[in-house]
Amino acid sequence: MHETGPTDELTTLTSNRAVSGVEDVPDVSANWYLHIIEFANSTPDFVHLLAILFTDGSLFVMAAVLAWGMWRARGLPARGMAFALLAPFGMIAAYLVNDTIKGFFEVGRPCRLLSDVNTIAVCDPPGDWSFPSNHSAVAGATAVAIVFAWRRLGVPALLVGISTAASRVFVGAHFPHDVMVGFLVGASVVLLVMLLGVYPATRAVEKLRETPKLGRLLTKGDELEHRTVDSAPEPPTQPIEAQPIASPTQPVELPTQPIAVQRNAGQRATEQPRETYSNSAR
Repeated sequence: MHETGPTDELTTLTSNRAVSGVEDVPDVSANWYLHIIEFANSTPDFVHLLAILFTDGSLFVMAAVLAWGMWRARGLPARGMAFALLAPFGMIAAYLVNDTIKGFFEVGRPCRLLSDVNTIAVCDPPGDWSFPSNHSAVAGATAVAIVFAWRRLGVPALLVGISTAASRVFVGAHFPHDVMVGFLVGASVVLLVMLLGVYPATRAVEKLRETPKLGRLLTKGDELEHRTVDSAPEPPTQPIEAQPIASPTQPVELPTQPIAVQRNAGQRATEQPRETYSNSAR
């Protein structure tokens, strides 16, 4: 634990632990902070150690899950792979936007604005501003990125992200409104990156998957072989054998009776007198 000692003219602390008049800090947020810190100090020392490990380690765990989701996305359609590839760009953009906002407001850390508070985390040096929280922004950005890249883990990722933001207040590094705004900034930036970049990223993935080298990185091996076979079928290696025409084994029977010739009525009329004449002559 670290006890903060310096006091400045911005700090007003009364006997009932109520705070008012702190510049750029809502009174309700400052009062919540004091109650949370009081509760944190009442917990055992091993809880303090777990909180310190969790507030930083959770970001690495979420980043590892997102990296695994990117590797898993090789077996997904191009749109799913596009979301996975956009995730790190959204996280970087979220951090840069949040850090720019932080530099614009320049709000001090609670351990420096408030006196007589014991924080679990070591108080950050002057110039490391508090509003909004970068940890919370990265946690919100990573959680939303996992929602897009691996929806099955979306709810657990959001719960871990919210817990990471809340742990920043528990260890005494931020006011509650710092982490709320930071989480929303990170989540909003990633959401915009995903929605605006999914179409061009999907087209890019479709083009890259057609290349021989990058296609192996963006597609699973078995699917790549299947796609290659479908696009360029191999010619048959064995020659096609001609099947001989089987000759008939049974002889063809010819008709034994004479074939009667059909005559029309005109022919019969002309032949009838001949037959009569021949009979009379005989």
